[in-house]
Amino acid sequence: LGRFTEVKDSSKTLAVKNIARFYLKTHRWDSMGSGIADFIQGYQSTWIPLGGLDVSPSGEVFVAGNFTTIGTKTYYNGIASWKTGRGWDTVGSGLRAYNGFTPSRGIPYTLAYNPDDSCIYVGGYVGYLQNAPVTNRRQNGIARFKNGKWAYNFGSFSALTYQSYYDSTTRSVFYGGGFARGTGSGNLSDANRIARFDNTLDSLFELNYGITSGTDVSAIVRWNNQLYVAGNFSEADSSIKTYNLAVWNGSKWSPVGHGIEAINNNAWVKTFATDTKGNLLVGGNFKSLGGLYTNAWTLIDSNHKVHALNND
Repeated sequence: LGRFTEVKDSSKTLAVKNIARFYLKTHRWDSMGSGIADFIQGYQSTWIPLGGLDVSPSGEVFVAGNFTTIGTKTYYNGIASWKTGRGWDTVGSGLRAYNGFTPSRGIPYTLAYNPDDSCIYVGGYVGYLQNAPVTNRRQNGIARFKNGKWAYNFGSFSALTYQSYYDSTTRSVFYGGGFARGTGSGNLSDANRIARFDNTLDSLFELNYGITSGTDVSAIVRWNNQLYVAGNFSEADSSIKTYNLAVWNGSKWSPVGHGIEAINNNAWVKTFATDTKGNLLVGGNFKSLGGLYTNAWTLIDSNHKVHALNND
C-alpha cells in the first residue's frame, strides 16, 4: 500500500495502482483488480501516513486512506474492502468528518481490524469537531465500524490520531498520535499521545499519564509480552526520561536503553515488525538505536541486542 504504479517479480513487470499483493508460494505479484485510482497524501503534512491496511482472519483486506475511487466507482469515502473472487466493495457509506451538522469526506490515517468483535477501527480526520476552529481540523479522530454502521462518539481526541494497533494479549486496539491533554490550538484530548480502546466498555483509557513530552507516538507493537511505542518524544508518565522509544508493561512506563537518536531532532519511527525468530525490526527516520549507528533500519534480537541491517 502506497503511491506506486509498477511491481516486478522474476518473470514480469506488472502495472498496478497504489496497492498490490505478493504470493509467497508462487513468488508472483497481483494487482488486486483495478487498484486505488486517486490515493493521495494526507493534507496536513507529508509525514502523516498515507493510510492503513489490515486483514481479517477470513482473508478480507481492509484499506483506509485519502481516496474515493476504485475502478469506475467513486463513492468509497476513504475506506474499502477486498475479497478474492468478489473484488472491491464499500464499507458502509464510508468515513465522514463533521463541522457542526455538515458532513464532509473523512480522511483516515490508520486502520486496525479487531477479530474479537469483528470491528474496524480507524483514526484520522474523522468524526465530530471538538472545541476548535475549523482551520485546526481537530476532529475527535476515532471511528468504529460495527454491525454495518459507523460510530464516532468515543471521547475527545483529534485528527492527529495516526497510529492504531490491535493487541491480541489485551484484546484491545491502541491508538497513538500527536494528541495531548489540555494543549492549545483546540487540541483538547483525553490522553497523552497513546490510549487503549476497550471494546467491551466502548471507552478509551489512558496508560497512566502516557507520553508527556514530545510531539507524537508513531509506532506501536507488542514484543516480549510488553508494549513498545516509538515516536518523537523525551518523557513518559510525567517523570520518566525516554528517548523516542519506551515500553509499557501493563502498569508502568520504562525507557529502553539509550533509545533512538533522531535525525535533525526529528525521530520518526514509521514501522515495527516481529519475525518468527523473536526479533523486532524497526524502520523510520533515525540515526541510531541503543547507541549503535543503524541509519533507518535496525533489528533487536530476543536478547535485546541491537544489530545494524545496513549502512546506507
